[in-house]
Amino acid sequence: MTNNLNNSNVKVDLLNDTYFDIIIINDSKFLGTFKKSRAIGYGAFLNEVSVPVDSASKNSKLVCYRGEYFLDKLNGYAQYFNNPQEYYYEGEWANDYQSGFGIENFNDGSYYAGEFKKNKKHGFGYYQFKDGSFYKGSFQNNSFCGFV
Repeated sequence: MTNNLNNSNVKVDLLNDTYFDIIIINDSKFLGTFKKSRAIGYGAFLNEVSVPVDSASKNSKLVCYRGEYFLDKLNGYAQYFNNPQEYYYEGEWANDYQSGFGIENFNDGSYYAGEFKKNKKHGFGYYQFKDGSFYKGSFQNNSFCGFV
C-alpha cells in the first residue's frame, strides 16, 4: 500500500517518523497509523466495489478490513466483512492471510470456527451448516478430512 503524502489530514511525529492519516487511493480509503510511509499498528481499510447483479445493473458493496497492520499487511487480530453482510471473518492474520484461529460467518446462517492457513480452513475446526447439522474434525485446504 503505497500512499500519497500530499494529503491535508497528515499529522506527523518527526521524532519517530510516525503519523496518522486518511489515505485515498483509487476510491479506497485507509485510516490508520503509518511509519516511514507504511501502515503499522491499528487501522481500517475500506473499499467500495461494484458487483454485477445481472447483465444490466450493478450493486455497490463495501468491503472492510480493520485490525492490526505491520508493514502494510494485516498481522495479528483483525476483522473482514462486506456489506450487505454476506461474509464476516474475525480472527488471526499473518502477512495478509487468515492464519491461526478464526471464525467465519455466512449470510445463510452457516459458520466455521477453527484454524486457518493462508485463507483456507486447515487444521482442527467446527463447521455448522445452515440446517443445523455440523462437521467437527480436521480440515486440509478447505476440505473435510476426518471426524473427531
